Amino acid sequence: MWLSQVEAGFTRGDWRSPDAGAVNFPVYAEKWDEERELAVRTVDLYQHLLRLHVFPAFDAADLDEITAPRVGEWRTERLRKTKAKTTVAKAYRLLKAIMETAVDDELISRNPCRIKGAGKESAAERRIATVVQVDALADAIGVRWRLMVYLGAYGPMRPEELAGLRRR
Repeated sequence: MWLSQVEAGFTRGDWRSPDAGAVNFPVYAEKWDEERELAVRTVDLYQHLLRLHVFPAFDAADLDEITAPRVGEWRTERLRKTKAKTTVAKAYRLLKAIMETAVDDELISRNPCRIKGAGKESAAERRIATVVQVDALADAIGVRWRLMVYLGAYGPMRPEELAGLRRR
Protein backbone atom coordinates (compact mmCIF):
# COMPACT_ATOMS: atom_id res chain seq x y z
CA MET A 1 0.00 0.00 0.00
CA TRP A 2 2.69 2.52 1.03
CA LEU A 3 4.87 1.70 -1.96
CA SER A 4 1.97 2.13 -4.38
CA GLN A 5 1.22 5.57 -2.86
CA VAL A 6 4.87 6.60 -3.26
CA GLU A 7 4.92 5.35 -6.85
CA ALA A 8 1.67 7.21 -7.58
CA GLY A 9 3.24 10.37 -6.13
CA PHE A 10 6.22 9.95 -8.44
CA THR A 11 3.91 9.50 -11.41
CA ARG A 12 1.85 12.60 -10.54
CA GLY A 13 5.01 14.60 -9.85
CA ASP A 14 3.98 15.51 -6.31
CA TRP A 15 6.20 13.15 -4.34
CA ARG A 16 7.92 14.82 -1.41
CA SER A 17 10.84 13.46 0.52
CA PRO A 18 9.82 12.50 4.07
CA ASP A 19 12.74 14.64 5.29
CA ALA A 20 11.76 17.75 3.27
CA GLY A 21 10.13 19.47 6.24
CA ALA A 22 12.97 18.67 8.63
CA VAL A 23 14.17 22.27 8.46
CA ASN A 24 14.49 24.19 11.72
CA PHE A 25 11.77 26.84 11.82
CA PRO A 26 13.86 29.76 13.16
CA VAL A 27 16.56 29.09 10.56
CA TYR A 28 13.95 29.04 7.79
CA ALA A 29 12.18 32.15 9.15
CA GLU A 30 15.44 34.13 9.26
CA LYS A 31 16.19 33.06 5.68
CA TRP A 32 12.64 34.00 4.67
CA ASP A 33 13.10 37.46 6.18
CA GLU A 34 16.49 38.02 4.52
CA GLU A 35 15.24 37.02 1.05
CA ARG A 36 12.65 39.77 0.95
CA GLU A 37 13.32 43.35 0.02
CA LEU A 38 11.44 44.95 2.88
CA ALA A 39 11.48 48.44 4.31
CA VAL A 40 13.62 48.90 7.41
CA ARG A 41 10.59 49.40 9.67
CA THR A 42 8.95 46.26 8.31
CA VAL A 43 12.12 44.25 8.98
CA ASP A 44 12.21 45.66 12.52
CA LEU A 45 8.55 44.75 13.07
CA TYR A 46 9.01 41.21 11.74
CA GLN A 47 12.12 40.62 13.86
CA HIS A 48 10.29 41.94 16.91
CA LEU A 49 7.28 39.68 16.28
CA LEU A 50 9.47 36.65 15.65
CA ARG A 51 11.68 37.23 18.68
CA LEU A 52 8.91 37.96 21.21
CA HIS A 53 5.94 35.99 19.94
CA VAL A 54 6.79 33.28 17.42
CA PHE A 55 10.26 31.91 18.23
CA PRO A 56 9.52 31.21 21.91
CA ALA A 57 6.85 28.72 20.83
CA PHE A 58 8.50 27.24 17.76
CA ASP A 59 12.25 27.69 18.35
CA ALA A 60 13.03 23.97 18.55
CA ALA A 61 10.49 22.92 15.93
CA ASP A 62 11.08 21.80 12.39
CA LEU A 63 8.64 23.03 9.75
CA ASP A 64 6.86 19.68 9.57
CA GLU A 65 6.35 19.67 13.36
CA ILE A 66 4.26 22.84 13.28
CA THR A 67 0.69 21.57 13.09
CA ALA A 68 -2.69 23.31 12.97
CA PRO A 69 -3.52 22.34 16.58
CA ARG A 70 -0.13 23.61 17.73
CA VAL A 71 -0.68 26.92 15.93
CA GLY A 72 -4.11 27.21 17.57
CA GLU A 73 -2.64 26.56 21.02
CA TRP A 74 0.10 29.13 20.38
CA ARG A 75 -2.41 31.79 19.31
CA THR A 76 -4.67 31.13 22.30
CA GLU A 77 -1.70 31.35 24.67
CA ARG A 78 -0.50 34.62 23.09
CA LEU A 79 -3.96 36.19 23.34
CA ARG A 80 -4.34 35.08 26.96
CA LYS A 81 -0.87 36.17 28.01
CA THR A 82 -0.51 39.46 26.14
CA LYS A 83 -4.12 40.68 25.71
CA ALA A 84 -2.74 42.38 22.57
CA LYS A 85 -5.13 41.28 19.82
CA THR A 86 -3.56 43.45 17.13
CA THR A 87 -0.02 42.26 17.86
CA VAL A 88 -1.12 38.62 17.93
CA ALA A 89 -2.92 39.12 14.60
CA LYS A 90 0.28 40.54 13.09
CA ALA A 91 2.37 37.67 14.48
CA TYR A 92 -0.15 35.15 13.12
CA ARG A 93 -0.08 36.74 9.65
CA LEU A 94 3.72 36.63 9.68
CA LEU A 95 3.75 32.96 10.71
CA LYS A 96 1.16 32.19 8.03
CA ALA A 97 3.23 33.94 5.33
CA ILE A 98 6.38 32.04 6.33
CA MET A 99 4.56 28.72 6.34
CA GLU A 100 2.92 29.50 2.98
CA THR A 101 6.38 30.01 1.51
CA ALA A 102 7.40 26.65 2.99
CA VAL A 103 4.44 25.11 1.11
CA ASP A 104 5.58 26.87 -2.09
CA ASP A 105 9.13 25.58 -1.49
CA GLU A 106 7.61 22.07 -1.18
CA LEU A 107 8.97 21.60 2.34
CA ILE A 108 5.51 20.95 3.80
CA SER A 109 2.33 19.87 2.05
CA ARG A 110 -0.17 22.16 3.80
CA ASN A 111 -0.06 25.43 5.71
CA PRO A 112 -0.94 24.80 9.37
CA CYS A 113 -2.20 28.39 9.79
CA ARG A 114 -5.86 27.94 8.91
CA ILE A 115 -7.73 29.80 11.66
CA LYS A 116 -10.41 31.94 10.01
CA GLY A 117 -10.07 35.62 10.95
CA ALA A 118 -6.97 35.10 13.09
CA GLY A 119 -4.91 37.58 11.11
CA LYS A 120 -7.58 40.26 11.08
CA GLU A 121 -7.02 43.39 13.12
CA SER A 122 -9.95 45.28 14.56
CA ALA A 123 -9.06 48.55 16.20
CA ALA A 124 -11.50 50.18 18.57
CA GLU A 125 -13.39 53.12 17.12
CA ARG A 126 -11.74 56.39 18.09
CA ARG A 127 -13.82 59.10 19.65
CA ILE A 128 -13.52 62.44 17.89
CA ALA A 129 -13.69 65.70 19.81
CA THR A 130 -16.39 68.16 18.87
CA VAL A 131 -15.63 71.76 17.93
CA VAL A 132 -16.95 72.87 21.33
CA GLN A 133 -14.65 70.41 23.12
CA VAL A 134 -11.61 71.57 21.10
CA ASP A 135 -12.40 75.22 21.89
CA ALA A 136 -12.80 74.40 25.58
CA LEU A 137 -9.44 72.60 25.62
CA ALA A 138 -7.72 75.48 23.81
CA ASP A 139 -9.15 77.95 26.33
CA ALA A 140 -8.15 75.77 29.28
CA ILE A 141 -4.58 75.17 28.12
CA GLY A 142 -3.75 78.85 27.78
CA VAL A 143 -2.43 81.22 25.14
CA ARG A 144 1.06 79.68 24.87
CA TRP A 145 -0.19 76.22 23.74
CA ARG A 146 -3.49 77.25 22.13
CA LEU A 147 -2.22 77.00 18.53
CA MET A 148 -0.85 73.51 19.22
CA VAL A 149 -4.33 72.34 20.30
CA TYR A 150 -5.92 73.71 17.12
CA LEU A 151 -3.22 72.31 14.83
CA GLY A 152 -3.52 68.95 16.56
CA ALA A 153 -7.29 68.90 16.25
CA TYR A 154 -7.68 70.22 12.72
CA GLY A 155 -4.28 69.79 11.09
CA PRO A 156 -2.55 66.79 9.55
CA MET A 157 0.32 66.68 12.04
CA ARG A 158 1.12 63.93 14.52
CA PRO A 159 1.77 64.84 18.19
CA GLU A 160 5.56 64.46 17.85
CA GLU A 161 5.54 66.75 14.81
CA LEU A 162 3.54 69.34 16.71
CA ALA A 163 5.97 69.17 19.62
CA GLY A 164 8.85 69.74 17.21
CA LEU A 165 7.48 72.99 15.81
CA ARG A 166 9.66 76.03 16.51
CA ARG A 167 9.15 79.74 15.97
CA ARG A 168 11.74 81.56 13.85
